[in-house]
Amino acid sequence: MRRVRPLYGFAALLAFIGLGSGCGDVSIPVDLALEQPSELSLVLPEGPASTSLVGGVETTIVADLGLLRLLGAMVGQALPADIQIDDVLIAGTAIPVFGGLVNTGTVCVFQDPAVPSSGSAAFNLLLGTAAFEMSLNTRLGLTDPTFNAMLGGPQAFTQEIAAVVPISLSDMLAIMGGTGGGLAISQDVDATFGPVPVLGTVHVTGTLTLASTDTPPVDPLLDDCVAYIAGLP
Repeated sequence: MRRVRPLYGFAALLAFIGLGSGCGDVSIPVDLALEQPSELSLVLPEGPASTSLVGGVETTIVADLGLLRLLGAMVGQALPADIQIDDVLIAGTAIPVFGGLVNTGTVCVFQDPAVPSSGSAAFNLLLGTAAFEMSLNTRLGLTDPTFNAMLGGPQAFTQEIAAVVPISLSDMLAIMGGTGGGLAISQDVDATFGPVPVLGTVHVTGTLTLASTDTPPVDPLLDDCVAYIAGLP
């Protein structure tokens, strides 16, 4: 694979954003989708279970791409950016309970309308790395009416993401051009949820990867969650 020489890469980056016009702050929409397969393991009082997940996070990366920032990036300074979390929607397959006699319905994780999510990033173009910190202030609900009532409706479910990932100049250009790029953020999940009536305390583990995409995920499970959210008081 041919490597892009750093100076040529920076020249392409400068040309792409139109440095001569004094770009300043730019807002770059970036959709992140869960890589497939994505699965979380659960330890319930009655034994282990799992749920397969689809969905993702809609973000906007806001960065200062003015002359001084870009010149600093050329000599190894990190290029900082704010991350606006525009939406979170993740759906999981129903979790069987009591030997499969009943199930929870679709598991829905969605942005808490009362508590905004946010984050930050630092891009080091010379090293080819990006450091991300995001706080996803979400709520978790179940589409089965009985289990949703036992849960007490959707519950707070905050996740902190902190990762340093590789990113190339070609990936950056692709992201800025709206074609996805190769950004991928992995996060280990190890959390305790509950106690939940009937289910008790639930231990959740797994590793999830959010990857940039130009085709946001579409799945009937996500439709279930959209309908569930629309019906909330």
